[in-house]
Amino acid sequence: MVDMTDNPFYEERISSNRTEALFSGFTILFFVLLVWRLSTGGLDILSAALFFIFVFFLFYSVNYRKLINRLTPETFLPKSGSFTWAIPLVNIAECRLDDLQMLMRNGGTG
Repeated sequence: MVDMTDNPFYEERISSNRTEALFSGFTILFFVLLVWRLSTGGLDILSAALFFIFVFFLFYSVNYRKLINRLTPETFLPKSGSFTWAIPLVNIAECRLDDLQMLMRNGGTG
């Protein structure tokens, strides 16, 4: 288990209201479609597919709400929801800012 209480000398929290709104909107849309399908067609393969898609977007809405990057003297610790990685600094060869096109700057998860 990664100890997230190490003394970080850098920490940032990144979130995107637009991405959260998109995932929340899809979650609500597929929930409404699921309820509609269950009330009109009963339990069938389409309602199971709508349930799967609803759960998928619900997971994304809750889990990827915020990205927390912590840098300690020994490790880089990115955390998103229930997922945490520990990357030893000796395994990082270089870091630099990406020079991206305008349309790609606002995409991705960090």
